[in-house]
Amino acid sequence: MLKSGINTVIRINIDKENFSYINTFLDELYDNFGNFVKRGLLSVDFARVFGYNFSLPISEFYEKRRKLVKKAVKLGFLKPSTENAGIGACCSAETNNLSNLTMDIFGRLYKCWNYVFDNNSYYYDLNALIRNDFKVLKSTQNSINYIEKVSLLNVNNGECLKCKYLPYCRGMCPDMRMRIINGKEENVYKDMKCKSIVETLVKDQIKLIYLNDENNG
Repeated sequence: MLKSGINTVIRINIDKENFSYINTFLDELYDNFGNFVKRGLLSVDFARVFGYNFSLPISEFYEKRRKLVKKAVKLGFLKPSTENAGIGACCSAETNNLSNLTMDIFGRLYKCWNYVFDNNSYYYDLNALIRNDFKVLKSTQNSINYIEKVSLLNVNNGECLKCKYLPYCRGMCPDMRMRIINGKEENVYKDMKCKSIVETLVKDQIKLIYLNDENNG
């Protein structure tokens, strides 16, 4: 892919087991593919694995991620930006469009890969999409239930919509909101911990932007 000039992103999932090895991995990756990094063809992305014994709590993950981001910026795998400094991403699972669909081997279509093979969670199937000439289908009850339950109007009493850091965190992953609602995740809404996390990450990105500019003359 890299030799063909295709932009490639390596997603690195972080948990309690592998965190201590990721710095070494980044060094090895750069040693082997540094020329592609310099050409802007190879980058990395750090993601949190959740829902099993070795998952990191949300706040601990972002604290550990901070250190890895600094290293990745130094090596050139990432470019610092306040646009991606948040604790989540605006996810298409909240929209009624056809981007980022996940399909299982039975042709069932999901908005989030966390629910693959859950018969009660798929939105529609490939046959229905083909019959509709690959145009957006009407919302199903599954999609309506999901969107309404994790809506920022309802989660955290709507406080996220009033927060000045919303452009950076974008309300977190909607599935993460669902897990917080169901008591399966650290409640980062409590005592505004989420705000503190995002504020720290934004400040980090600003510092990295200045350092990066200085290093590049």
